[in-house]
Amino acid sequence: MISAGQLFHQVEIFGVLLSENSYGEQIKNYISKGYFRASISPIQGNESFMEQGIHNDVTHKIQMRFIPNLNVKPDDIIVFNDREFDIQYVLNWFEKNKEITILAKEKLYVDRGI
Repeated sequence: MISAGQLFHQVEIFGVLLSENSYGEQIKNYISKGYFRASISPIQGNESFMEQGIHNDVTHKIQMRFIPNLNVKPDDIIVFNDREFDIQYVLNWFEKNKEITILAKEKLYVDRGI
């Protein structure tokens, strides 16, 4: 289990809310799900998730405690300071509901429209 001392980053998780404009086009709006303590670390070249079939452009591993009723999905984004991460995978190891590992890709350009 991840210790409290390892959770030294404060991140904000945004969920996607789809709406339609007057032309019937779908528009993405981001709604904050809240602030949470997490550990963010870059994935190094020697760290691989290939055994699980995970090899999509993942740049960072974000770990946090499991929070009931917080449904983190690949459509969500994580913001840390001025950096934004697109969630690629959410792993609840052994379905124990103790901690989750989020594999994410950092965006180079941030324009959330918030």
